[in-house]
Amino acid sequence: MLRTFIKSNKLMLTKKQMEVLKSYQIDYNQNVKMILYQIDEVLNSNYDEELDEISRDIAEMDYYNNTQK
Repeated sequence: MLRTFIKSNKLMLTKKQMEVLKSYQIDYNQNVKMILYQIDEVLNSNYDEELDEISRDIAEMDYYNNTQK
């Protein structure tokens, strides 16, 4: 399966990930920490496995983008 990635705020998101974030009114063009905070707020009140996976993916991308090597 071909996955299309779109770069947004140092993140490489798939169209599907962007659609899921948009469905929860989470702006994926903002600060990564704010995105993760908003996802966490949603997950605390309404757990969604797909959103949880996106959160882990974004956290991992942020770690690798911002860790000195």
